[in-house]
Amino acid sequence: MKKELKGFIAGVVCTLLLIPTVVGASEVTERIEAFVNKQIQFVINDSKVNFTEEGGTTVYPIVYNDRTYIPVRFLAEELGLTVDWIEETNTVEINKETPEHSLSYDYSVGKFYYTDARLIREEGFWYKGDIVDGKPNGYGIAYYADGAKRYEGEFKDGLMHGDGKAFYRDGSKRLVGTFYEQALHGKGTSYHQDGETVRYQGEFEKGSYSGIGRYYDSDGTLRYFGHYLDSNKHGIGQSYYHAEQGGNLEYTGEYKNDLKHGEGKWYESQGNLVYKGNFAENSPNGLGKQYHLNGNLYYEGEYKNGKWHGYGKEYDEDGNVVYEGLWVDGERAD
Repeated sequence: MKKELKGFIAGVVCTLLLIPTVVGASEVTERIEAFVNKQIQFVINDSKVNFTEEGGTTVYPIVYNDRTYIPVRFLAEELGLTVDWIEETNTVEINKETPEHSLSYDYSVGKFYYTDARLIREEGFWYKGDIVDGKPNGYGIAYYADGAKRYEGEFKDGLMHGDGKAFYRDGSKRLVGTFYEQALHGKGTSYHQDGETVRYQGEFEKGSYSGIGRYYDSDGTLRYFGHYLDSNKHGIGQSYYHAEQGGNLEYTGEYKNDLKHGEGKWYESQGNLVYKGNFAENSPNGLGKQYHLNGNLYYEGEYKNGKWHGYGKEYDEDGNVVYEGLWVDGERAD
């Protein structure tokens, strides 16, 4: 499409040197014909760029005398440069000086976009701090696109790496500890949404609870203390009832893949021992002993899937044997 333009055009080619530049406008106006080319696409630092005015209207480049011209202000500002119009001298002044030194990092594709002014990507963050080879290295602060603090601490090759703190979008603490390639690794603490109540405190491995740690409810009640693997209870540990149930010890013993599995003791909410013996996938399995609430023995023998199954003895609350023999799914065999 052809478009007739009147006046003068301050055009720049697609590459700019990042040094102070002064462009003078001619005092002579002339009438020219140029083509508006809507097919031309611009990519700056591997990112497609559209030039738009404040109202959302797209500004397209023009082709004149087989050369492509684009609006100087839009390009300069996209590159992080300041643009000033000096009316007295009819001069457009482009400068590198800007108040901040920032970086944007897009997690979705792992690419960096570097500029002397803050460059925000919809799914990324902007950064202020130490930069080496165009990437965050050393101490710095990363922000969400809306300006909320996302992480503060050490970086390495653009990744959270070293001691640092991560934050929820509302600014409350989320993670504190030692990071390794974006995830907590080693000793650290995670917090509930309020940023004050500890959710987990202990050892991490690549972002997962692994090692010894403590897990807390949002009201601060301790729910588990012991070994973890891949964020599952795994190994020796102790679990506790909810606060509304008294918060007393519920189980102490072995876990596997977040389930009671192996030797352990099971308590009711008031603290009385209910069962002692072997567990498999959260239920009594194998040899074990069950107790009355007064502490006397209730049953000793074999279990299967939480039921008396196999050879065993049943006792009354006074300790007298009521039955001795075979059991099938919790029922006497004879």
